[in-house]
Amino acid sequence: MSELDEYEQYVNEQEGKFKAQKFYFSFSSLVKLMLDPRQFYRNYVLLEREDLSAKFLDIGSLLHCLVLEPQNYEDKFVVMPKKVPGGKIKGVLDKVYKTYASVIIENNPGNIYHLDNFEDEIIKELENAELYDNLVSNTKMVKGVMLTKRDKQLAKVLTPENIQYFDILIEGSKRIIVDNDMNLKAHEKAKAILADDTAMALLTEKSKNQDVRMELDLKSEFSDKYPFGLKGIIDCVKIDYETATIHIIDLKTTSKTLKDWKDSFMTSDYNYWLQPIVYKELLLSIIPKDSESQWTMKIHYIVVDGDNQVYSFPVSTESMQKWELMSIGAFDIGKWHLDNHEFKLPYNYAKGLVEL
Repeated sequence: MSELDEYEQYVNEQEGKFKAQKFYFSFSSLVKLMLDPRQFYRNYVLLEREDLSAKFLDIGSLLHCLVLEPQNYEDKFVVMPKKVPGGKIKGVLDKVYKTYASVIIENNPGNIYHLDNFEDEIIKELENAELYDNLVSNTKMVKGVMLTKRDKQLAKVLTPENIQYFDILIEGSKRIIVDNDMNLKAHEKAKAILADDTAMALLTEKSKNQDVRMELDLKSEFSDKYPFGLKGIIDCVKIDYETATIHIIDLKTTSKTLKDWKDSFMTSDYNYWLQPIVYKELLLSIIPKDSESQWTMKIHYIVVDGDNQVYSFPVSTESMQKWELMSIGAFDIGKWHLDNHEFKLPYNYAKGLVEL
């Protein structure tokens, strides 16, 4: 069987599995489907997941950990004293680790491995990435050494920085690697949030009548109207039993100013307005039906900007009502894509609704 035939078989198997089981949308996966159905298809149908190690995501996840669950910091992150390799070379190192080294290490846990133990694998992944392919073998001796193309390629990869990065991959296979600059920036932002009285009033218990849950992982069957469920991890949920209020708090970091973040809220591709609706539905799924009317839900976005200014944006009742109506359209779009197994174009384009 050719590689093409094997891939087609894999695609058919993955599509069959996807259709056979109920899908649970997170806020991010629903937004992904609305904006880029092809990427959704690759990520959630074929399970070809994106590399989530982009710097802004690392800073965001690091900030969440420092503020919401600092006790897990060392278990989730490992800090490099130098810069993390970038570009294609990082992709090569990650591939060598994930495809080859991790398997060997798992089968031989007592052995010690370093980057230079995987020279053949490095060369293979350099070829796949078309990296350093323009290097050529020497035609004469230089300082008593006849360097081959392979020697030169390996020399490009086996640098102290890359060796250190690979060692950390091995030492902390389940942790996110961040460089020192990234770590310092996240700590500064976390310090700003922790020093903000309004933010901390939302994130902490002030009396015995309050209960705060961090990183609350929820899953809901949602509605009989839709063929999918919902899931998500809510940054913080604060339950105030005295006032019968449930506060849903989401932590955001932005390179913009606070004003620019607010002004772009409704036009941002991130569709932030949909997130509190998903979270509200998730929380309603764990509240007994006969007591839902007894609770008031309030949404808050704690935002730290590029200058480490902090503001806790409350969401008004009017905005929530407007977003709930808008969310029906988003859920209907999700239903249409799943019902028709159509992931080539966004809904409006697939339906021919876009005009110039």
